[in-house]
Amino acid sequence: MDKRHLILTTLAALIFSCSSLQTKKHRSKAFKYKLTPELNRPYGTITNLQIVIIDGDSLRMKETQSKFYARVKKIDDKVIADTLIISFDDRSGYFPEDVTNLYWHIYDHRPEHGVSMDTTKILKKDYVGKTFNVAAYESGFFWGMPDNYTNYAGIRAEPSFHFRSILVIVADINRPNKDE
Repeated sequence: MDKRHLILTTLAALIFSCSSLQTKKHRSKAFKYKLTPELNRPYGTITNLQIVIIDGDSLRMKETQSKFYARVKKIDDKVIADTLIISFDDRSGYFPEDVTNLYWHIYDHRPEHGVSMDTTKILKKDYVGKTFNVAAYESGFFWGMPDNYTNYAGIRAEPSFHFRSILVIVADINRPNKDE
């Protein structure tokens, strides 16, 4: 591996690990911190939220491109002061997490050859920026490269090992679940 590739890979890993899309950084060497939920509710507690769908492209990070995120405006009818943007997993059938699933949600089939930029703009118009009242709970997962990873495998462009929160949307409060 030449020096240029090593420097670019290291720089990409550094930039990626410095980005903070509602990610709690907990270094694996000193994992003595208590995980604190972003919603200030115990993990797995279904809560009524008001969210706005955010275009991941507007966050200007490679990892968020073509994805959608939820900006939480209210928790149990109380307006929150801080900006909370969090990735989500939809279990209600109403909230596509990315452009391809938005296409499928609208047209009831997957696109044959991807979604063009022009089609993407049209699809986003009726979804991005919309406000919804949802029942959801916070979950999460550990992700990233643990300490000493490079002692066993090659260098990778990944952030350091950390916990990442995710919002699991169970229902659109104003509509029945699609399974019913």
